[in-house]
Amino acid sequence: MIALPPRFALALAALAVALTGCSHSGSNGQNPTPDGVLAVERAIPPLENARTAVGGVLDGLLSAAEAVDARDEVGARGDRSGMRALVSAHPFSVAQLDAAAVAAPHGAQSYTEAVRVLTGAAATARLPGPQQAALTRVVGAARAEAAADTELARIASYFWPRYRRLANLQAKWLERARGGWYRNTKESADAYAVLTSQARPPVQTARAQLEVAATARQRATEAYAAAVTAFRQVPSTPTG
Repeated sequence: MIALPPRFALALAALAVALTGCSHSGSNGQNPTPDGVLAVERAIPPLENARTAVGGVLDGLLSAAEAVDARDEVGARGDRSGMRALVSAHPFSVAQLDAAAVAAPHGAQSYTEAVRVLTGAAATARLPGPQQAALTRVVGAARAEAAADTELARIASYFWPRYRRLANLQAKWLERARGGWYRNTKESADAYAVLTSQARPPVQTARAQLEVAATARQRATEAYAAAVTAFRQVPSTPTG
């Protein structure tokens, strides 16, 4: 089973508010450049939009993969009622996910480009020491998260056809079960094993790689959340 990584819905607009305070303070002769601060403020909304968009696409693909994995478990047991319950509780559109598999790498590329813009803007901001260090941490965390999203998008897009094939066979098996093809649980399990014998091994391979990429993405997202929180907690006016 793939553990879905939490996707923090962070409002990076809060950084813009903090940056406004930073733009009026100086430390050790380090005076913020208004144009640099403004460039950072302008870079934030596109970055948040891009990361939210690719995050939604990747979450949709992971959720569908998890649903297929869960259905596979009950199908292998010949559990017809369990399969019906899972399909009802966690429906998904194969056509929409086909589109998501195509869109995911492009979404990750957009996020990467937004991080590049923020990186350039942050370099010109010249904030006081603690604020600049915290902003640099945010940029680094965003870059790492974009890289993790890119890798997960690559893997999910490559392997989604394997999940689609198994999902379609599961639907076929359930349709037959509803039509009375199988008299008991053993016949149901045997029929599932035969029907999906060629489709299940490739999904098992995909599952392992998706789990690795999803875990890496989760860690990157958590680090990004921590960096944003740390930036917001840095006083805008130097102390001491």
